[in-house]
Amino acid sequence: MAQAAGLAPEIVAEVEAAAELPPLVKKIVMKFFPQEAAKEMNKAGLSAEDSGKQFLLGAAALYAYDRFATRRALAATIEASQKKS
Repeated sequence: MAQAAGLAPEIVAEVEAAAELPPLVKKIVMKFFPQEAAKEMNKAGLSAEDSGKQFLLGAAALYAYDRFATRRALAATIEASQKKS
């Protein structure tokens, strides 16, 4: 997408960096998510035996959202770049 629009690699890198979670947020999520998710699963009556499947589905959804957000940001950058020229 970026290559087809002729964007400079620096712009592509900037868009990708903007789409990433800030390091501090990522660290906090990685530390507290498992224990908090386990508590919520217990409250919902979900088995720990199925937690792997549930987390896998959650990770797939987060990955899909991340790719969507990155593509949307890249599309906006391409559109803005084309308007300037």
